[in-house]
Amino acid sequence: MLKVRRSGLSFSAGAILCAASAAASFFGVPVPLLLFQALPFVFISGISFVFFGSRTALLYLCPISYLFFFTAVIAEITPFLINLLQVISTAGSWYFLDLSGLQVIKQGTSLVLPNVILNVNKSCSGFNQTIALFSFAVPLAWVRLNRGILRLILIASVLPLSAGMNIVRIILIGFWNYEADRLHVHGPFDILLLPFLYPALLLALVLFSEFLLRLTNYKEQRRSKFTLFYVKDSKQNSWHNLCS
Repeated sequence: MLKVRRSGLSFSAGAILCAASAAASFFGVPVPLLLFQALPFVFISGISFVFFGSRTALLYLCPISYLFFFTAVIAEITPFLINLLQVISTAGSWYFLDLSGLQVIKQGTSLVLPNVILNVNKSCSGFNQTIALFSFAVPLAWVRLNRGILRLILIASVLPLSAGMNIVRIILIGFWNYEADRLHVHGPFDILLLPFLYPALLLALVLFSEFLLRLTNYKEQRRSKFTLFYVKDSKQNSWHNLCS
């Protein structure tokens, strides 16, 4: 028989979560839509607190939150995120194209070149690759890193990495179309329409996680060496005082 250790506090907290979410769903309590969609996940969290205890239940919070984000939250933030990525991609690509000496005019989310107007619309905002990278970053952070702050840093790096790579893609398209009218606007044979740069994004994310991991190990090694030196120095001082 599997014995699960749980405290009375975790049992009470889980029971309250289960009762509150079940009552709100059953009686139709008027709550915001996002909160209403969160009720099943609150109930699942309460069940884990009741049957498995707080320590195990806290481990389940990450996958439960991950599932809640993709089933409920993503639909709410999609318009804002697409607009944000459009603005960042347009401004960043315009800045670097102008910095390179090309004649380019920014009009809203469009880039006016001598031969073509590049419209950074919703499909060119990099939204899909951002969500795909985020779906990879969360389990990567959970598996590779053991500190919450480092996991948050890795997950938060998804937006600048994805936006930066989309800016590179738009810059390449700008250079490709600057001097002549092209049959394939998105690079040779429209190769930049494909997720051509996505493997580079995955590699950058993995390398950044490796950097965070090595940084943590380096700090822990220095801390352990300092502690060992302090203990040895204390023992030597104690032996010297005893002999004197």
